[in-house]
Amino acid sequence: MDPPPETPERTPEHQWLVRLVWAIPLVLGTLAVLLEPDPRGHGTHEQLGLPACQAREWLGVPCPGCGVTTAVVHLGHGHPLRSFVTQPFGFLIGAGGVFLFLWVLWTHHRGRDVWLILMTRVPDHWVRVVLMAALFGWVWRIVVER
Repeated sequence: MDPPPETPERTPEHQWLVRLVWAIPLVLGTLAVLLEPDPRGHGTHEQLGLPACQAREWLGVPCPGCGVTTAVVHLGHGHPLRSFVTQPFGFLIGAGGVFLFLWVLWTHHRGRDVWLILMTRVPDHWVRVVLMAALFGWVWRIVVER
């Protein structure tokens, strides 16, 4: 009988990342249980005792993160369309977090090093994609509120 194949050694960063990724569904689920989406489309974070958006008060326009928590909570409540309409970037954060959680678990289960894959195969253009999505979400919030 052949011995079982050896599992390749994984980096400590891989182990750290796998543990960290478990926080994603925990945070989404906790937000969905504890919070109700603010009907204004922003300000849901205030239910956590955080201050209101200062940019909105000082400049009269929403900050780039306005509506993200509300969108994530909508998604956690099972309302993806409301989430997207509230703040597209918040929807992408929530949905992307769930996708990342599933991908990391699948990749870990297959015996691969998640950290090395992310560091060697994730092109820099993904950073630009995320920044552009954040910019789009910010412009969306400004236009929707006008």
